Amino acid sequence: MALVTVPASFLDVLTDARVWMERTDFETRSTFNQKRQVLSYPSASLWRIAVEIYPQDTAFAGEWRRFFMALRGRENWFRCPQPLYPGPTTGYTGAALVDGASQSGFTLALKGMTPGADVLAAGDFVTAADQCFVSDSDLAADGSGEGEISFDTPLRVSPANNAALELAQPYFLAASTTPNAAQWMSGGAMRQGFTFEGAEHR
Repeated sequence: MALVTVPASFLDVLTDARVWMERTDFETRSTFNQKRQVLSYPSASLWRIAVEIYPQDTAFAGEWRRFFMALRGRENWFRCPQPLYPGPTTGYTGAALVDGASQSGFTLALKGMTPGADVLAAGDFVTAADQCFVSDSDLAADGSGEGEISFDTPLRVSPANNAALELAQPYFLAASTTPNAAQWMSGGAMRQGFTFEGAEHR
């Protein structure tokens, strides 16, 4: 099992992709008063992607066939960037580093940011230790360039101390959801299109 490099046109194709977080929960509802109870498992939530690539020319199609074959069905995985995301809505372009090892839970202490900068706004994406999160509050660095980010899904892997966060092009690891890496569609005149569905690789 290995990490596969995506085609150069991957981000362009993602403009037509659907990416979502699939929550894991169970609902029970009383037959007597219709009150409900929801059991939620945030650590089991995962990112999913569905892409339909319209028929393209031979060179483009060949690059994608190579990629799909390299995935070897569900065996390998790739870095899937969040589509149409231009980076932090604050405009921040500096660094952010993990401040301390063995962190867990729904927050992450950070350092190495530009002192006093607005780093992230609520709703921005960030990747830490190959895990993609959505910030659920604004993050501003203090005078020492430190701060804390919070999110509503927990850390599954503790990032190493001094590990850099990916802010500009956040991603999650994804693998095919089927042993058939892709479905190929004839577009006529030596053109082919593809459909693909993936789920977060852990």
